[in-house]
Amino acid sequence: MADSEDCRSCSRSVRVGRHTNKINSIGSTNANEAIQITLNHREKSRDVHFHPGFTYPIFGEEESIFGYKDLKIKFDYAADTLKSNVTITWDEKYDPVGDTEADNIREILADFLPRMIAQTFANGAAKEFRQSL
Repeated sequence: MADSEDCRSCSRSVRVGRHTNKINSIGSTNANEAIQITLNHREKSRDVHFHPGFTYPIFGEEESIFGYKDLKIKFDYAADTLKSNVTITWDEKYDPVGDTEADNIREILADFLPRMIAQTFANGAAKEFRQSL
């Protein structure tokens, strides 16, 4: 497990690993850095943010996601009920060139999420999730 440190983008967070989330010359983002998991409390000051220590079972040995610039994948869980929401954002998605295209993150994650989370993910239920806190 990597050292814990404060994440510059989330002032109240504890996280694992290094936080660069820079796209390299071939258009890959480190999945461990792109993913942020948050346990949301009714009192925002008690929210806990962290990044996973590894993602190779989902994104392969390289733990990379191809085809996005400034990719952010946020898994939000209500701390009391574990109600969940998944949000994916990016600044730029690379256009397909021949058979090469950006990874389909929704499709990749759907195989690893419980059905209940996958359904809210597919329906884009972020607003409903935030109202439930």
